[in-house]
Amino acid sequence: MVPNILRLLIVSFFTLQTLTYETKEGSYKKVSSYSNQFYGSSATTNNYIFHEKENIPALYYKKNFKNYKPFYNQKKASSYVNNDFYFRDEDDESNSIESEEKKFSYDENDDGPAIYGPSNWYKINKQCNGNYQSPIAIDIFNTSGIKFSPRLYFEGIDIRPSSMKIENNGHSMKITFNLPNNQHIRIIGGPLENIPYILDSFHWHWGAIDKSGSEHVLRGRRYSSELHLVFYNSQYGNFNTASTSSKGLAVLGILYDVDSQQNGYINPWATIIHRVLNAKSTYVEYQNNFTLRDLIRTDQFKYFTYKGSLTTPNCTENVTWLINSKPIPIAPAELREFRKLRNEKGEQMFHNFRPLQYSKYDRKVLIYAQ
Repeated sequence: MVPNILRLLIVSFFTLQTLTYETKEGSYKKVSSYSNQFYGSSATTNNYIFHEKENIPALYYKKNFKNYKPFYNQKKASSYVNNDFYFRDEDDESNSIESEEKKFSYDENDDGPAIYGPSNWYKINKQCNGNYQSPIAIDIFNTSGIKFSPRLYFEGIDIRPSSMKIENNGHSMKITFNLPNNQHIRIIGGPLENIPYILDSFHWHWGAIDKSGSEHVLRGRRYSSELHLVFYNSQYGNFNTASTSSKGLAVLGILYDVDSQQNGYINPWATIIHRVLNAKSTYVEYQNNFTLRDLIRTDQFKYFTYKGSLTTPNCTENVTWLINSKPIPIAPAELREFRKLRNEKGEQMFHNFRPLQYSKYDRKVLIYAQ
């Protein structure tokens, strides 16, 4: 019979081997030093904590010094670089090497192995084949009217950011506000009840032609473009945790309708698109900053709301959608600015909207007039 101490050493050795990964820096959390006290009491090193869970060694990394993310059941072969150990969760699709290699596109001809079009997004994350996916066609004759108490309202809508991070992520232009004095833009009330949701970022969807580019269909048509303002549930503390949690996200979808008479007014974002024409480019803007009110023009509007998902992988079904019922005008010249952006293939970026999603389950769509 193998002595207990020898068995422990053998198990610990192979456990350590299955917990180490080689990957490029930045993709996963790095541990410069580590403790081999996988069994018994937990041990800490820097901002990382090792402990045992149900006889499976687990690594928790400390995110923003507040939240721990569990890592379980690693299975890959071991490797290490310069004595720095890298860890990941085999079952966490959002952090896995496999998901890093699989990218999504809006081209239905893309069927892997590295890039997948909309009908194959489920190969990136199975949630994309879920029963409550977005976007949907909103049938205004099949909606239920409701009055929420308290009504939906905004906090910080007039705060001008100190700076804005502008990104071309290969699929859209994404903007993140950096507000002064650690302030936040929040929405509260309505279908979100009394829980504040904090603005994380926003981005757009548009088409190859001016008349069609929105993700949601309203009154039987796609509109010219759709702005998505992504908010996260403040109870979860940060976007990453909220994005995988129940009632974690709310997305305010603002529809735009092309108007040739709109050429006299320039939407504030149209003047900064040229900063990030190429895919994966980033720019921090300090001068031409605008407020959320500049962006959506009002905080009093009629909207549709329903429970759905994110419209890109990982397609998580934890989103409360709010869609404005009266589209905002947009000039043809502004839509042309969007189409100057380039995707990761170096091609002109357009038609970056997901096909409509249908469900065998009835989904209640509510309409509310502020």
